Amino acid sequence: MKKLVFFTSLLLTLIVVMGSCSKDDSPASGNETALLQVVFNGVNVDALTSVTRPEQTKQLVDVLTPTNKDKVKYVKSGEISNSDSYITIQGLKAGESLNNLTINLMNGQNKAASLDLGKINGKEDGSLIKDDFNNTTNFLKTVVGDLATKKSITLQVVLTGGSVDVKNLTITVHSSARYSW
Repeated sequence: MKKLVFFTSLLLTLIVVMGSCSKDDSPASGNETALLQVVFNGVNVDALTSVTRPEQTKQLVDVLTPTNKDKVKYVKSGEISNSDSYITIQGLKAGESLNNLTINLMNGQNKAASLDLGKINGKEDGSLIKDDFNNTTNFLKTVVGDLATKKSITLQVVLTGGSVDVKNLTITVHSSARYSW
């Protein structure tokens, strides 16, 4: 009888210990709309040459507000706002062009996804929002999805100059997204 009481109390102790160790500390479900913005400043490209800009990395913890930074590990999805997600190119003036502009989402040394914007001609005011709606939207969905699940993204810009040198461009990847946990 003593053995039975001993084994029963041991079993109950183990159950209580196991139950307390597996306690779920995750926060209540919620979400935050936050802005992902990756800026490539001072981009120069000589006529008819190809340039790869240094990669830029963005962490999810840097995108969320300070009150939600502790929820980063629980974020499971990101959904873009189509009306506030786009690519801008500033500084490309009338008479200037790029023969090609590609933005790559990198996975280590490999491309996980690419957005090929093709040939781009400058404007009088030097600013341009490039939106091949479906291509841009699909690319930004992938970027935001990776940021939500991997907690970090790395972007790379590759461009080829047109017939004249282009100096001091700013290329911005801009996406408003709702991150859920």
